[in-house]
Amino acid sequence: MRDNKQYLRWCLRQDRGIRLTAPSHNLVRAYLEKSRNALRSMEVNAQANIEEWTVSASYYAKYFSVYALLSKIGVRCEIHDCTIALFGYLFSSAGYDHLVRELKQCRFPFARCKDRARSIFAHYAEH
Repeated sequence: MRDNKQYLRWCLRQDRGIRLTAPSHNLVRAYLEKSRNALRSMEVNAQANIEEWTVSASYYAKYFSVYALLSKIGVRCEIHDCTIALFGYLFSSAGYDHLVRELKQCRFPFARCKDRARSIFAHYAEH
């Protein structure tokens, strides 16, 4: 596992990495809407037993929520791994470790998330 602080320093040096900006309520609303849309997509794909897109939509629903939160505090980052690392650094002590782990695991490769996809399918099969 990489050193999180060292990786964050790398993220700060990247052109599309971590940047401080003015907080944006418009971006917060937009990314929360994207998150809701991803959740709807996850549900549709789960009901159709399309594992790969269910997992992808699940990832993006969480990622867009994280991005909305960062937008609210004035942070922009266009590198997914850097966004996740920053979220983990800022919020892991607040009990969000499970979300950070799941985001890291489900990013790539898909095979690592098949069990998660199956549990999502099972949940929707019951409802």
